[in-house]
Amino acid sequence: MDTIQKIFEQQFKKFPHLILQKLIEKKLRAVGIDPEPALIDRIVNHALSNNPMALQWDDGKDVNSVVTLSISEEDISDAEGMISRLMDSIPDIIESASTDIAKSLLKSLKSKWVEEHSLQEEDLNIFRMNLVRRWGKAIGMLRMLLTISREFGSEIAKLRPLDKSHLNNVLLRLHVRACQVSAEVITLLENGYADGGMARWRTLHEISIVMALMNEHGEKLAERYIAHRAVEAKFGKDQYELCYEQLGYQPLNPTECREIEEQFEHAITTYGKEFCGPYGWAAGYVPKGPRGIGLGELEAAAGRAAIASHYKLASYNVHAGPHALFFRLGLMGESGLLAGASNAGLTEPGQNTAVSLAFISILLVRNCINLDTVVTKKMLLQLRDEIPRAFANAERKLQTDHARHGAQKKKQ
Repeated sequence: MDTIQKIFEQQFKKFPHLILQKLIEKKLRAVGIDPEPALIDRIVNHALSNNPMALQWDDGKDVNSVVTLSISEEDISDAEGMISRLMDSIPDIIESASTDIAKSLLKSLKSKWVEEHSLQEEDLNIFRMNLVRRWGKAIGMLRMLLTISREFGSEIAKLRPLDKSHLNNVLLRLHVRACQVSAEVITLLENGYADGGMARWRTLHEISIVMALMNEHGEKLAERYIAHRAVEAKFGKDQYELCYEQLGYQPLNPTECREIEEQFEHAITTYGKEFCGPYGWAAGYVPKGPRGIGLGELEAAAGRAAIASHYKLASYNVHAGPHALFFRLGLMGESGLLAGASNAGLTEPGQNTAVSLAFISILLVRNCINLDTVVTKKMLLQLRDEIPRAFANAERKLQTDHARHGAQKKKQ
């Protein structure tokens, strides 16, 4: 794309030359000389060179003559008018030219894309194979943990149907979501996106906090948690009404809006004004902080505050703050820019996912204690402890190889 800009700049520099050509052509016609392109170019180049000598031109005739071309104030005014008109037309020229160029380039890229896509897929397959050689054992164990957790959740669902209580409903749905998020983390790690995996683990950590609080406070808190959907629906409706016109969307159905408002009012009447906050479902169950109840207060109440620093690191990858611009897990602590996948940085999201998923799965058990659940819990705990070591081993090997490669490059 930089080439297009350079071509435009080169053409733009020719504008004074072109204007002078027009002026010389006009002057030649005025003195009865045929304005041949070659002659015009010679005169323009001579004038722009500031050469004080007279220009000699052989027109093929045996007649010697001297012609003087002079620039009047009127000529200068005409030239300035041409420049002004040209400058005014530049935005339209750029718009038209850029549109035509974009269409042409895109058409060319599309015609070559099948071949290019195949080459990219080949590169990705090689990258994934190399990643699996290094991290495959650790990621495989994490996937094993996910498989056990899914099967475990399925068995618990048979023992505690969703419709039996609010608590059963919430716990099982939280566990199902945790399994899906864990699968997303694994997919990102398998493809070399450590920072993306860390960002998705952030959600897993939030699920573990809610899961712990539900286990501690039981049916009443689960009921409030489900009822808080009315508050979130109200916030969503209000936000939509602020922006749907700018987006070109249709307004919400009036009946639907009325139902949302009625459900919101009913929830506030039932649970109190504090219920309308983002974490209002926890009001009365979680101590307030200086600004009310936030994630930090939930984290502390759930006994998960020790992981706050990991959560903060994960948050950098979710928001557009400056820290994430300069720190990427995939860069192994080095400076640089990372616009795609990397065979580094998988340890932290991998081990965090193992710890959080095992914790959530064990919390799902509650009072469903039998030999099967006890055995499954022990397997989950064993894998939870083994997975971080497997990731750490792979990372140490990567650091060793990286250091050796750096030393070899210096010798060269």
